[in-house]
Amino acid sequence: MPANPTTIADPNTILTFPQGYDGSKPFPIVFAFHGAGRTNTDMRMVDSRTPGTQLANNYVMAFVKSQGNAWDLATDYPRVQRLITQVLSERCIDTSHIFAMGHSSGAQFIAGMLGDSRARESRFAAVVPVSSNNLNNPSWTPVPTMLIHGLMDNQRPNDLNGAQDITQYTKANQCSGGTTQVNIGTCSSIANQATVNPGCVSYNGCAATTLFCNHNDPNYIDNGTPTNHGWPCFANNEIFSFFEATH
Repeated sequence: MPANPTTIADPNTILTFPQGYDGSKPFPIVFAFHGAGRTNTDMRMVDSRTPGTQLANNYVMAFVKSQGNAWDLATDYPRVQRLITQVLSERCIDTSHIFAMGHSSGAQFIAGMLGDSRARESRFAAVVPVSSNNLNNPSWTPVPTMLIHGLMDNQRPNDLNGAQDITQYTKANQCSGGTTQVNIGTCSSIANQATVNPGCVSYNGCAATTLFCNHNDPNYIDNGTPTNHGWPCFANNEIFSFFEATH
C-alpha cells in the first residue's frame, strides 16, 4: 500500500494511513467526528489539524461526515456502526485499540453513542470529547476519557467552563476521590501566539482513567470574536499520549 494514502471506505468517510501501514500488521484506529456546520475535511485539515501529527503518523484515522449539519444519533449511529464493521473487515486494525475523538456536536455524539439506549457502543478503548455538552445521557460502562473543554466557552452559555459537561464522564467512570493536577506544560495558540494554560486534572478513584483539561486557548472564532470552544494547541500531542497509555 502506498505511504499515507487517503481513501474512501464509506461515501462520507476519509481514511488516512500512517507511513508504516502495509496491511500486514494491525494498527490502532481513531474515529474522528466534526462539529456542527463542519465537514470531515474541515475536521482533519482545519479544526483538529492532524496531518503530520503523532496521531496521523501512528494510527489509521477515520474522519466521518454526519448525514446532516450536525450529528444525530438516530440517523448517524447506524451508519457509524456499519462503517466500523466495514473498516475492521477491510483493513488490518488492532480491534483492542479503537478510539474516538470529536469536536462540539461530534463530542456530544460520542457521549450519545456511549450512553443512549439506542446505541450503548462498547468498542471504544478510549474517547476524547472536545467542547461537548451534558445532554443527560444515562451512564455508560466506564471507558478511559479525556474531556477537553475551554474556560468561558461562549458556545456553551449554560456551561461556560464545563462544570456540567465533566459530570457525565465522572459519573459514568464512577469517580469518587477528588482531582490531582496534571502538568503537561504550555503551548502557543494558533490564534494569537499567546501562551495557553491546558488546565488539566486527573480524577481520582475512577473505574477508568478520567482527565479534564479546562484550557484558555481562544482559537475558535465566532462572528469575529475569539472563544475557547476550539481544538487547543496541546490537544493532538496529549490525545496521542492518552491513547498510547491504553496500550
